[in-house]
Amino acid sequence: MNHLRRVILTVLLTLGTLFTVSVVSAESNQLEDLLPQYNDFKWTYHGIAEYGHEMMITSIVLSDNDMHYSVDGRVYDASGGESNADYSLSMTYIVKLDVIIQEKNEEMMLDSNYDRIELIRGPLEEGTTWTQEVEGEDGGTTTLECTIEQIESDGDSNVYTVLYEDMNSPYYEKREMKENTGIISFE
Repeated sequence: MNHLRRVILTVLLTLGTLFTVSVVSAESNQLEDLLPQYNDFKWTYHGIAEYGHEMMITSIVLSDNDMHYSVDGRVYDASGGESNADYSLSMTYIVKLDVIIQEKNEEMMLDSNYDRIELIRGPLEEGTTWTQEVEGEDGGTTTLECTIEQIESDGDSNVYTVLYEDMNSPYYEKREMKENTGIISFE
């Protein structure tokens, strides 16, 4: 009888492990699906006035626990070459089990006030909320309350709207992320 219990327990533990791996893998795949899956994917953004920037995936590296997307680009020089500013930009998107993190290094890009920010967390459902501590350009830290506000289908892909509210000021950011494309809107 003890042998039978051991066999049943082993089978249950194996099934439990397989089920857990498939659930974890499904969540991770959902997050991975928010970004393009190949090198040389190019984004072109146009903003207010003459602002714009282009960036391209230069590498995607898969490790045991995450994926790193390296992105390089340039902000358009609206000064016509009269400025000595550095218009280059580099970003890394880190896809972990339940979160996509954006890290950026730039001087002129009109984007987040934060060089490192959690873009989205699972589960990818309307109403998912989380808080995060971020460091501002001045070196001070603040807390953002983040919410997946809306998920809309545009036919073949979902678009996720995420609001990031600074809990210590009226400042906020809002992004739309489209499956297989990444960020399509920032305000």
